[in-house]
Amino acid sequence: MKKRSKIDPTKISGDAVIPIDGGKGKSAKPRMMNGMVKRDLVAEWNAPIHRANVRPWNPFKDDSAKFKGRPEQWIYTRPGKITFVAVSFFLMGLFAWFFIPHAHHHGMRIYQENEVLIHSNIDPYADSLGQHPYVEDLISWVDSGASKAQKNARDYYVEQRPLIKAAAATFKLHWYFSKLDTQGIRGGFEDDSVQDPSAMYYDLIGRRLESMVTLLEEQNRDDFRIARDRCVMVEFFERHSLPFPPVARTWNDGEGKALSDAGDVEMAASFFVKEKVACINAINTGIAFSDLKRSSNAAYLRCCHLPEAGALGSSFKRVDLLDGSASLSPDGLASLARWAEVQWDGQVDDYHRPWREHSNKISLAVDSGIFVQEAVTTAACTPRESLSATPVGAEPQSCDAILLNVEVVWGYAYLGSHSFNGGEAIYLRDAAFTQKTWAPRMEVYSGIYSRHARSPVATSPEDNAPNGVAKWIRKEHLDCAWALAARTGVAVGAEEVRVDVWIKRGDVSGCLVDKLSITQTDAYYGVHYRYLAKAWIEPLLTAEYVAGSGDQHSSTPVYLQ
Repeated sequence: MKKRSKIDPTKISGDAVIPIDGGKGKSAKPRMMNGMVKRDLVAEWNAPIHRANVRPWNPFKDDSAKFKGRPEQWIYTRPGKITFVAVSFFLMGLFAWFFIPHAHHHGMRIYQENEVLIHSNIDPYADSLGQHPYVEDLISWVDSGASKAQKNARDYYVEQRPLIKAAAATFKLHWYFSKLDTQGIRGGFEDDSVQDPSAMYYDLIGRRLESMVTLLEEQNRDDFRIARDRCVMVEFFERHSLPFPPVARTWNDGEGKALSDAGDVEMAASFFVKEKVACINAINTGIAFSDLKRSSNAAYLRCCHLPEAGALGSSFKRVDLLDGSASLSPDGLASLARWAEVQWDGQVDDYHRPWREHSNKISLAVDSGIFVQEAVTTAACTPRESLSATPVGAEPQSCDAILLNVEVVWGYAYLGSHSFNGGEAIYLRDAAFTQKTWAPRMEVYSGIYSRHARSPVATSPEDNAPNGVAKWIRKEHLDCAWALAARTGVAVGAEEVRVDVWIKRGDVSGCLVDKLSITQTDAYYGVHYRYLAKAWIEPLLTAEYVAGSGDQHSSTPVYLQ
């Protein structure tokens, strides 16, 4: 016969544990015949329980949970776990149903319509995120290759900084580019670390576009046409005697725009139609290419008002001028004419960048136009060409020229980037040179992880570099590109400008200017973005440059210099 408990219920505190066995240490839980735990509900009700410690009712906990110790201590049971898992799967399915199709549609739109992203393998969102110094630092903790590349980029900046400052001291900055808003940028140039993440390369591009829109709306300044209007750009190259591939014919709405601004709307409309029809007829009959057939094997049809890739696809077409080519057949010419008609009325939509509104606004001020230009290469060598021209599984053709995107800051060529199928190669300036041991000072990024994590796969053409990296480049090739790009940057008068230069195999001094850019960001610079931004902004903050004369009324537009 069991003894009765000697515990006085009136002396039990609120936090006390009530043993079922009368205090002998071993909890003997009374059970019913079916094995369920028998709860003494009367004792639980009468016990002085501190109700403030009791947790509120939870739908994920079963009411039949076992009671052990204080009432606020619950044990999750199988029905509660099943409810939790079921609701979790329901919420995840709901999220996938609404958001994944939208994300997929947006991603497909970017990669189908913007060929720059397709062929240069650059994801704008991952690219801009990867520029953040905190993200780079985080990656460097887990990737030794990225860590080493970041150290090399820092050392390279420290090495080149005195040369950039010396160039800036004699650089004449055009009034138009001196209006960049630097408010909130603290700097941080003396040490190797980045003190201000807001002074990132993409941030400075956005600030520049914002200042351009302000000057357009408030002072009617359209100096941005130096880079946004390819027809105006070609005239600028010719006026400054810069070497560039010959242009055979040009059609544009410039005169019609002038008539429209003067108030002669009827004559302007007539001119717009006349130029467009003349362009399409010249292409359809083949007259547009007649001047180049005697001197070149290929030509380009290029748009003056559109970037090389956009919502309407590629804004240029390569035309084979050899006798019997498909491009010059009646069907080929008709196809080119249809393409030109669509492109003539096309508009820029920089939808994949955060500065979309500002970029689109200045693009509307650019006249429509198309021109015919001699091709530099005998084969389709740029990524946008070679990817479509090379059959699946076949090796790309050997190119006799490459297009080097040279970043020029304060009239000094800082680095060059060459895009090939599947990656990018970045060429740096030489610190020392000996003829017998020279090799390009470079970094090669290939593959999705390498590009986004900014972790090079090779540092020389012979160091397991992937196909597409030009192994014929000599020091004289790069010296020609550096000099020509710097000369172009000085002529423009911009503190930062990207100059695209053709380097030709076997012709070390025959480099040519292809185009320049002051707002496009389709080139890739690996681990050098943060230091490129520092090189760009420092002389602006310290005013260590030569200010150009004039103001918004007296200064000559950049493209008319």
